[in-house]
Amino acid sequence: MNTVYSSDDDEEAQYEPLYIIQQYLSDNGLVDTLATLQSESGQKYRPSSSALGGILETMIFDHRQKILSKQLEATESTKEDVDEALLERGDKTFAKEKVREWSPHTSNILSVSFSKEIGSTMLASGSTDKTFRLSDYSTGEVVHEFSGVHNAAVISIDYNPVPSLGHLLLTGTMDGSHCVVDTRNKSVVQYFRDHKKYVVVTKWHPSGLLFATGSHDHTVNLYRLKDQSLTSQEPFELIEKIPFNLNVETIAFTPDGARMYVGIRDSNYLQIFDLNNGNVKTKFNMNAAGDDHVSFSAVHMMFSPTDPQYLLVATDRSRSILYREGESVPVRNFWGANNDLYSNPRCAWHHSGRYVYTDHDVHCWEVSNQTAVSRMKGHTSIVRDLTHHGTENLLATCSFDKTVKLWSA
Repeated sequence: MNTVYSSDDDEEAQYEPLYIIQQYLSDNGLVDTLATLQSESGQKYRPSSSALGGILETMIFDHRQKILSKQLEATESTKEDVDEALLERGDKTFAKEKVREWSPHTSNILSVSFSKEIGSTMLASGSTDKTFRLSDYSTGEVVHEFSGVHNAAVISIDYNPVPSLGHLLLTGTMDGSHCVVDTRNKSVVQYFRDHKKYVVVTKWHPSGLLFATGSHDHTVNLYRLKDQSLTSQEPFELIEKIPFNLNVETIAFTPDGARMYVGIRDSNYLQIFDLNNGNVKTKFNMNAAGDDHVSFSAVHMMFSPTDPQYLLVATDRSRSILYREGESVPVRNFWGANNDLYSNPRCAWHHSGRYVYTDHDVHCWEVSNQTAVSRMKGHTSIVRDLTHHGTENLLATCSFDKTVKLWSA
């Protein structure tokens, strides 16, 4: 059916800028200024014509983002400054096609992690149904359900990275609890209630003998495995509780295990802790200009699997950033993911280090030239987490649509 436009539509478009300004004045209580504008323009303020509040602020923010993008292009590391390895092109084996889909839970799925055990085809998933489950990703079959362990949604999950300890799975929940389970004998190794709010990130140290948990109670807890036989009642011990002023969102250990990076919401800094020197703290300013304006925050980050000096940071904006460790000037910028202040995007590296992925909707970029090479469509709701296999060309994603999807070349 053809749409018929009336003269009223033309008038509405003509005065749209005026209505936006009137909306701004009304929202901010500038009553006298609004009255003057109505008098001089001859157009009475009509709330129904500006129903979406904050339009002017949104336009200003978008304009600032464009300016920032231009500034970053000017300050971004040149090819001469970047290691040759970072310039190597990928082999086009990035994930782009869905190869399997299954529904291990009946509720929203919030977290996924591949097993690091050699030869394993296990994928763990956590859900708002208060369970975490193990699936054989080669078939999509659910092989075990851990129920009754937690009393809240399982929002973070991480397999131990050391193959000999790869049967240990770390989980965190919305009620502040977390636990370590043995996926071989399907038992709880140790249960913890050391946080007061959401445990949004659980992360094993590269040694497999330490782990960290981050929470919206403004703390990071560090734990150590004191009984490697895992036969004692409490084989892990809390060794430090680190306070922050804001919500903790993300944790990353350097590949050599010497430092721990922590990202907090509403901050342009990453906090760095020297684990070999009494956890001495330093700060890393993510702003290339060195200022303290919080234009974005880190909500997830990962070090490169092939070059330990590069850190990928997913932000609460439509941008992920690649930094060289200790340097605030971006090495690469990846634009285009549809994120906002309320998003919780996750990022992942291809095991070759040549491609990176981020979610909300799933994008893949080639690192060498910052080109978007794939956008994986298939989920019908928000993608909440993604993870790439350590050795195989497989990307797993999970969503509020209650499915896990497996992608490959």
